[in-house]
Amino acid sequence: MYCQLAAGGWYSGGYCCNQYAVAPDPDRLLAEPFTIFELRKLHEAVEGHALQRDTFRRRMEPQLAGTGQTTSGTRGRPAELFRHPDTVRRHG
Repeated sequence: MYCQLAAGGWYSGGYCCNQYAVAPDPDRLLAEPFTIFELRKLHEAVEGHALQRDTFRRRMEPQLAGTGQTTSGTRGRPAELFRHPDTVRRHG
């Protein structure tokens, strides 16, 4: 079983599902900062089916670092922006 990722590469389906089930973006396919919506769309591409929004957010949000910023210039309510936790920039 193989799955095609958003970046156009092919990976073994077992690798995809296992890695993406436990980590938000182990292959760093999303540019930072990103929204939960963008992350969910990536996971849906990897897994090959739609994911439930609220469950996905509850599972992934604790593993991400918020930037304190939101999207602008988009329709609807601004979305919170996130980074991978190990790329958070510290000030001070």
